[in-house]
Amino acid sequence: MRFYLYEGGVGDALALTATIREYHKAFPSEQVTVSTGRRYDDVFRHNPHLSPRPSGGRVVSLETEEYNDRGNIAVSFGLQAGISVVDSTPEIYLTQEERSNCPVAFEPRRKVIAVDPWARVQSRRWTWERWDEVVRELRKRYLVVGIGRRDTDYVTKERDVRPLATEIDFTNRLQLRQTAVLLERVDLFLGMDSGGAHLAAAAGCPSVVIYSRSVWHSRAYWNCTPVWNIKHPCAPEFCNRTCGNPNGYCLDGIYPDRVLESVDLALRRFPRGAKEKAARS
Repeated sequence: MRFYLYEGGVGDALALTATIREYHKAFPSEQVTVSTGRRYDDVFRHNPHLSPRPSGGRVVSLETEEYNDRGNIAVSFGLQAGISVVDSTPEIYLTQEERSNCPVAFEPRRKVIAVDPWARVQSRRWTWERWDEVVRELRKRYLVVGIGRRDTDYVTKERDVRPLATEIDFTNRLQLRQTAVLLERVDLFLGMDSGGAHLAAAAGCPSVVIYSRSVWHSRAYWNCTPVWNIKHPCAPEFCNRTCGNPNGYCLDGIYPDRVLESVDLALRRFPRGAKEKAARS
């Protein structure tokens, strides 16, 4: 089996890891390879479900929008491959050497929140001002680390690009696998429905994710606390947001207080060490 994925973002590539794992379980003797372009090589490096040699047999060119009414991206990819994806949790396989080179050492008793406000799709972007308010409030109780990338589309042309008020800012500095190592160490990920949320799931990091364009129950993972605005359906004719392909619910109806409440809830639901306890049980 050869999987081809030529469109989409890093979240789609991470979702494909779940499909590959489930396919390998269904057909353990079959060689599986993947082609997504070099920019996603870091997602699939050291993946034990992939063959190191090119495989023959069937070729499936994956479409990210096909069967998206049946479940999340991994489920959609599985249907295209002819299998049922039961566990859609993505994976990233880090070496011990990579883990030993965590970009920062944290105080053991201080809770750490990694914030990634960036989203590739305009309709999934919260305003920078609200992000800044959330980060300033979180800093009163937690160590807040900025990850992901900084994008000029968040601000108007009349203003300068500025970072969030995080205590540590890694935006535009860490590679994907370095970010995964970091996410293994923090207490919580906070971000949009974008690649960072999928990477947090692959790293086993609990998350709070803000949803808009896609319904949360088709994309959230088991340790995700979703935030969405069910009261204000998207209405392009009354909105200055450039959504491109609007559907779902509008982000502008989500305010910082709801996100802050969700962060506190998630930290109570998934205290530090819960992942290790679950793995031992």
